[in-house]
Amino acid sequence: MKLEKILCPTDFSEASDAAVEYAVQLAKLVGAEIRVLHTYALPTYYAMPEVALIPSQEYALHCSTTGQAKLDALLERHAARGVKMHSALLVGPAPSEIANDAANYGADAIVMASRGQGAVAKLVLGSVTERVLRMATCPVIVVPPSFLERPGDGPAPG
Repeated sequence: MKLEKILCPTDFSEASDAAVEYAVQLAKLVGAEIRVLHTYALPTYYAMPEVALIPSQEYALHCSTTGQAKLDALLERHAARGVKMHSALLVGPAPSEIANDAANYGADAIVMASRGQGAVAKLVLGSVTERVLRMATCPVIVVPPSFLERPGDGPAPG
């Protein structure tokens, strides 16, 4: 199995930070590159069946600018780690955007966070992770948020 390209979606939460850390350690171990992806959806509100309220251009620009700034900061935090990383910012529903981007990027694996909040799959994995697992055409590595709390854990040395 080749592992040259890793897609790592992030929502900038602590759980996502654990997945990024895992992806960096794994990429360093196998010599892969990482594409860190952030997706956001612009809300649409329906006041009546015939009337939709959509966000202003200013709000859309704010979401885009803020998302890119957070991606840039994340890449900067990991710049000295010796792993080739780049970012992408997409607008749309997270599960489909993640699965589609993995396919378009040619990802060999997706590394993403779980929420770890209960016994039901949607609560244990998070609804986005659960749907990506069903939609993805490549392996999905699900990283628990507790990964950052366990020193020495991570991919085993080759």
